[in-house]
Amino acid sequence: MMCGIPISSVIKRALEEEVRRRKKEEIRGRLAEAQAALKKIPEEEVVEAVRAGREER
Repeated sequence: MMCGIPISSVIKRALEEEVRRRKKEEIRGRLAEAQAALKKIPEEEVVEAVRAGREER
């Protein structure tokens, strides 16, 4: 115990925060990859796909 604060709880909190930070980092990386892939698709192709999807309903 350090000044009345249990070290195990401090370590647990630090680990939980690091896990959250790394998950966010991974999600941001995947989002960037998805954005790069989507930018390669011509806008007209996206519009046609949306219209085709609407017609199917």
